[in-house]
Amino acid sequence: MSREKWKQIVNRFQKGEDKSLPNIITVLYQAIKIAEEKMVESSLRGGKVDLLINPQVGQVKFTEFNRADECIRAGELATLSNLSLIKEICRKKN
Repeated sequence: MSREKWKQIVNRFQKGEDKSLPNIITVLYQAIKIAEEKMVESSLRGGKVDLLINPQVGQVKFTEFNRADECIRAGELATLSNLSLIKEICRKKN
């Protein structure tokens, strides 16, 4: 499905014009999130990850594209709060 088509679907959902879409979008999002969590867990068990930064964006819904700046800022804050650890890891790698 094209990006434009997805935008149209999400816009209809956000405007409340299509009540059937929340279930479809929610199921897709949950499936992607579960797969992502499993990949992260697998990587952590394998010792491949030096540091996992987990920004606090749980309150942002999958369809709230208008909150991208908020998510980016949360990522920046999470990174800055781990900066000393990031520097330490980089020193050890070099």
